[in-house]
Amino acid sequence: MKNILYIDTGLEYGGGTKSFLYLLEYLDKTQYKPFVFFENNYKVGDKFISEIIKEKGGEFIESSIKKTKHSKIKKEFLRLISKKLLKQKEFEYKLDFARKFLSNLNFKVDIIHLNNHFGTNLEYIIAANELNIKVIQHLRKNSMLDKWKIELLKTQKFNTISISKTTNQFYKNLLDIDKNIIYNPFLIDIKPYKKEKTKNIQILFPANYFKNKGHHIVLEAMQEISNIDLLLAGSGKLDSNSMNIINKHVNIKELGFVDLDEWYRKVDYVMLFSENEGFGRVIVEGLLYGCGIISSNYPAVYEIYENSNQDNFYIINRQKKELHNLLKNLYPLEYKIPDQKIKNIFSLDSYIQKIENLYKSLL
Repeated sequence: MKNILYIDTGLEYGGGTKSFLYLLEYLDKTQYKPFVFFENNYKVGDKFISEIIKEKGGEFIESSIKKTKHSKIKKEFLRLISKKLLKQKEFEYKLDFARKFLSNLNFKVDIIHLNNHFGTNLEYIIAANELNIKVIQHLRKNSMLDKWKIELLKTQKFNTISISKTTNQFYKNLLDIDKNIIYNPFLIDIKPYKKEKTKNIQILFPANYFKNKGHHIVLEAMQEISNIDLLLAGSGKLDSNSMNIINKHVNIKELGFVDLDEWYRKVDYVMLFSENEGFGRVIVEGLLYGCGIISSNYPAVYEIYENSNQDNFYIINRQKKELHNLLKNLYPLEYKIPDQKIKNIFSLDSYIQKIENLYKSLL
């Protein structure tokens, strides 16, 4: 029995977490014992992520070690002197925590599997190297790196998993990494069905309220559109202009954090209008429910498009006017036909087998 320690530094539930939970649930637990550490024990609906991890068969680790942080005054002082210096000092605190955390575990770690990206996991890579623990970086997001972090990474040993060809190429432009692409899995098996008739076209926009997700563009494009219901599924805070549009527009509804599977069945289209994504999980989920797709032209979406049957799949420039014109000419879907081509590519069996094969090659 080999011990795998999974570490996640994310702040909220997203596609990377969902894919990790599939791995946790279906991992061969006769061969591997999964230990899990989430720096942020956030809530998913009415449950903490720690509760879900335990339900999936993972042993959740809580740490009594506290991270050192700058006081507000010191932080502002360092920021005035040099933003680079502030980042480096904050990284030193994170590295100190990672070293203490890994050194104080009461079990032997055979592999550390990091679930985010280099930008937020680097301290654990360094700490693992110092302890001679093999480490896998699961690259789930395309995130630019400071030059000093790239130089640090060049001195470390690690294996990588990229969630798409686009993500792999993104980091390959910065570092010499493995060409190991493992697509996230999807457990959706829906037969063609007739969509329930609604007064308006229904568009689901599942994205937490971060600026790079494009809510401000989408909401402005929705003005003067009266035959579409835009359903916002996510959490966070929007800017005041976006909130004013929502309050004035009767066809824009905030769903909050919801079971997306239920809504995929109801809507005509799924929208993703991000500046960039490592992949775009909600697009694939929408296709597997037979939804049409509206997406900004971020690089990885073309990888999904090429592997789909390409029906009712719209990729446009990330501009208000272009989106507005598309929305004006949309039509409702009467029948929803799940994309079988996509289903065959993003299978759970392939996902689990490839990751377990990587574990075996390292042990």
